[in-house]
Amino acid sequence: MYRLAESLDVDAFYTHSRRAFEEMLAAGMTTVGEFHYLHHPGAHTSIPIEQQWAFDAAVARAADDAGIRLVLMQTFYATGNFTTPLSGAQERFGPISRDAFANQLRRLANQLDSSRQSLSVACHSVRAVALDDLRYFRDMAHANGWPFHIHVEEVRKEIDDCRAASGQTPMRLLLDNLRIDERVTAIHCTHSTTEDLDEWIARGASICVCPITEGNLSDGFADVPHIRARGGRVCFGSDCNIRICVTEELRMLEFSQRLRREQRGIVVDVDGGCAAALMEIGTINGAHALDVPAGAIEVGKHADLLTINLDHPLMLGAGDEATADSFIFGCGNAPIDQVWVAGVERAFEQRDRL
Repeated sequence: MYRLAESLDVDAFYTHSRRAFEEMLAAGMTTVGEFHYLHHPGAHTSIPIEQQWAFDAAVARAADDAGIRLVLMQTFYATGNFTTPLSGAQERFGPISRDAFANQLRRLANQLDSSRQSLSVACHSVRAVALDDLRYFRDMAHANGWPFHIHVEEVRKEIDDCRAASGQTPMRLLLDNLRIDERVTAIHCTHSTTEDLDEWIARGASICVCPITEGNLSDGFADVPHIRARGGRVCFGSDCNIRICVTEELRMLEFSQRLRREQRGIVVDVDGGCAAALMEIGTINGAHALDVPAGAIEVGKHADLLTINLDHPLMLGAGDEATADSFIFGCGNAPIDQVWVAGVERAFEQRDRL
């Protein structure tokens, strides 16, 4: 990741971003919550002021040109590990200062195309953001009505380091010191305790799991059954984008829990079906976490739609009642035929999308 970050100029960053967004559209994703912390085309001390935030404009332009809705999660990232300064490629993440970052947030709020773009505040993690700054940006998000996202307890080392630095686990630190409510989403929660999860959920906050990435990085499993049993909202993120595929993310979410518990049908609805429950994670819950009026075909929601080619070889033989199950458990992106964002059909290459 750091080698790639160091190699990018503005044009290359735009190109990679646009390709990712176009691939997301081809996978049926109509909105991307971009957890964006690669802000600068070099160490900020070595570039002119007017170019310091050039990557922020580039990612917004890439989303607009691709035609995907963007929630830009402008991410504050100030230290490598608690008090360790940023170094190397990480200097491109740096906020310059808290005031400089806050001013950039205000500029972005005025610059983004409100018809298809909105703003969110993110703090990378408790290891990368000091407690005072966590409070400041959570309060700023609340004052402006923006969602707030943060990585929480993805790996065990993060928890050990946080205990050494503060005497608390990351989630406990957030619960005790920040406003945690329905506009907050914790990403990963792979090693969170049931007690902390219960309080997190009771305050209305969401949890975003990243099944393919967590599997690739051998992070472990979030306790999805416990979260859902307590009424918690689970959504998913594609994170490092090694595979952009909604069905595979949802399938991985369900299958990993089955493997962990040696039990079938973990994420189910009231009728015991998996497909509808997984669809809710991929639509309604994701829209809630991003504060986007989408995720359902209802009056007042965006007309974000996709069609599935029922004549595709992977869908043949699936009756009406099995269509969703066949799509989620048996397909990649190939059967996706058309995609609309806010009622506008988005073209994408008719390539092999298996």
